[in-house]
Amino acid sequence: QKESTLALVRARKYLERRFGSVFVNFGEPISLAQRLEGRRELFTSEESPDVASGRRALTEALGNEIVERINWAMVANATSVAASALLGEPRRGMFRSELTQRMREVVELLRLQDVRMTPALVRDQGEFNESIAFLLRAGLIKSEHDDPRGEILYYEESRRRALDVYRNVLFHFLAAPSLLARQLQLGASLGVLREELGFWLDLLYHEFYVPKGTVLGLQLEAFLDYFERMGVLERSEDQLRVTEKGQGYIAFLAEQTLSLFEAYYATCSTMLELEEPSTAKQLEKLAEEQFARAHLLGEVQRTEGWNSVTFRNALDLLTRRGILEVVAGEKDRERSYARGEAFEELAGLRDRLAGVLAAR
Repeated sequence: QKESTLALVRARKYLERRFGSVFVNFGEPISLAQRLEGRRELFTSEESPDVASGRRALTEALGNEIVERINWAMVANATSVAASALLGEPRRGMFRSELTQRMREVVELLRLQDVRMTPALVRDQGEFNESIAFLLRAGLIKSEHDDPRGEILYYEESRRRALDVYRNVLFHFLAAPSLLARQLQLGASLGVLREELGFWLDLLYHEFYVPKGTVLGLQLEAFLDYFERMGVLERSEDQLRVTEKGQGYIAFLAEQTLSLFEAYYATCSTMLELEEPSTAKQLEKLAEEQFARAHLLGEVQRTEGWNSVTFRNALDLLTRRGILEVVAGEKDRERSYARGEAFEELAGLRDRLAGVLAAR
């Protein structure tokens, strides 16, 4: 909500509430001297295209590493776990037993990655009564007791974006398992799986800053072994197959990145119609309208997937790949974009996105 003087005065009542704890983590220091070793001339030499390009590449690599380290220092909390469990289903409501089961599965996946958890989350594992009670008090979910099969916990459509914000705390921990689950739904050999997983990790890196090398080098086998132990995955020679028992669990994981794929699909579909140079603001409006139409037609389902940040990330991605090019303007919203040298690749990228979405 926008801030105002009146809102500030009214905020006093909220300051009396207990919202939880604050966690501050410090990662390993990054040595700038080591990063600059042998490349100090990039910051001392006369300006030239090569110097500017090298400095930009070094700065971007350092920035990416810092974001990766911030992500891995995050502490998992119960609200984010619950939000991930709720948004991992295509429906808005779940029986309490179903919600707690999904929350336990998210926690186990976090534990597999050695993610730190808040004491409240650790204490509440099992039935998650405290966590669910907080969600109810905060108005994030509601309770329905009239069904003879048990209590139903659900969220209003208007709370979907708020839940998505809470889930984003854990999104980078769920990204690789979710992308893996999406490929498993399609069925593939281990070689194809690695290739496809690498492609999507590269393509969507600036959404969750998960390094491809870490996933393919260390985590992939750990995830697959874990799925096998759970009985949700079978290996036959080089082929990987989701078991009947695992259909629901794998679909639940795949659902975590559904909104992201839908937003990129809508953006790529819009850019295919680009004829004349258009500003970022104009393109965002067109893409938003395309997303709304796709939602009406059932081509996309997750309304929380559409937002300005994701659109800008998609626009930057298409520009980096040469599919689009900046033809005017310096500030973000004033830039104009036109078809780039690699524009013909856009149709293929849109089809790959459509293929992944078809697996749900």
